[in-house]
Amino acid sequence: MAKFDKWLDGLPADATVADAARIAVATRSAEVVARLPLAAQGMDQDPEHVHQLRVAARRTAAALKIFRRTLPEKQADRLKWSLRIARRAAGPARDLDVFLMRLQQEQALPGLQGRLYAQREVVQSDLQRACDKLKGGKKVARQAEKLVRRIPAGYNRARRLGKRPFAPWAGKTLRREASRFLDAAPGVDAEIEELHRFRIAAKRLRYSLEVLTLGITRDESEEAYAQLRDLQNHLGDVNDSASLLAWLKRALKDTSRSERDALNEMLRNEKRRLRRESEAVLEWWDPDRARRLAALLGAEDKQA
Repeated sequence: MAKFDKWLDGLPADATVADAARIAVATRSAEVVARLPLAAQGMDQDPEHVHQLRVAARRTAAALKIFRRTLPEKQADRLKWSLRIARRAAGPARDLDVFLMRLQQEQALPGLQGRLYAQREVVQSDLQRACDKLKGGKKVARQAEKLVRRIPAGYNRARRLGKRPFAPWAGKTLRREASRFLDAAPGVDAEIEELHRFRIAAKRLRYSLEVLTLGITRDESEEAYAQLRDLQNHLGDVNDSASLLAWLKRALKDTSRSERDALNEMLRNEKRRLRRESEAVLEWWDPDRARRLAALLGAEDKQA
């Protein structure tokens, strides 16, 4: 399938907020429609489809949030509900895919791998039901089409906002989103929960930047995006280890005696891995990186 273009490259320089909203919602929802049936086909398919379905649903939800003041509420709410169905079905499947890949890479605990695979089959059925509920994506496509046709919404404030030039509005909105992200930055002794919140904030800013890129230069966008991508990769490693560790602790209760020693050893290794990855991300996210990102996104006052 064609590679998704995350930037709103089809927008002219004189685009309005309503123009940007239409393109953002249309392109992101189309990716959900394309990925949903592929993710639901079966476990023998590329697991990347499940991952990209969850990403596409989050991207679309982020666009709806950014442009919410221009959108007709009823149509937006219907699309949000469908996105929630897709995202909730894809989430557990993706988590189990990550766990299975880790165990397979380490050639560890074949009995536990079998139980994980059985759980993965169960959540694949949930994905298939979600796909059926959304008519193979056709329901999402119809909802998005109706929503796009009604942008901007009929009330006065939405129409006024929809007519505003997009680029200056995007710059202002991006600065606000960047400030929120920087406010969520962890301290030097951050716990896992704080790093988890920071990961979510980084993800939101990254998806916002994709939509609001006309608010800054393309070079600034690409540099900021690369920094956010690297940060998300670091934080994603922490999250994967924390999630696997929690799952292994639960699995210990039902593990056979023959595998219990190996599972306890993996638990110890995973705790060490989590500690290393947490320390690594806190070392990587230093004041210089924070200041540079703030400068790129026009939020220098947050780092003054």
